[in-house]
Amino acid sequence: MDITPKYIKMCDCPEIQQVAERFYSEDPDTNYWEGPLCKIWLPRQDELQEMIPCLSTHINVQNLFEFTLTLPDIESWEQLWIRFLMYVKFNKVWDDKKDEWAKKVDGLLTTEKGEIS
Repeated sequence: MDITPKYIKMCDCPEIQQVAERFYSEDPDTNYWEGPLCKIWLPRQDELQEMIPCLSTHINVQNLFEFTLTLPDIESWEQLWIRFLMYVKFNKVWDDKKDEWAKKVDGLLTTEKGEIS
């Protein structure tokens, strides 16, 4: 289970945290990181996979393979799957320079604050 500062930051977004309660109620072994002001759900690889629509289809398996070819070095399977989930479901990519999710708009990356990189 990835508990690195980078993965904690990747998980600390509304898209992931809004579904935490569903997983927590189904599995008492759910992983959380507790900071001084908040509690952040850290989804396991299988939980991330559950959130991807129709993962078992050939198209999504092919998309996952092609997606992995575009990634820089990743530190864990959880980081791979959260990147794929955010890309497929929310059209967002992880900006390694700014350590935050960015929305892809016409080939450009924009942060949640509207900055273009």
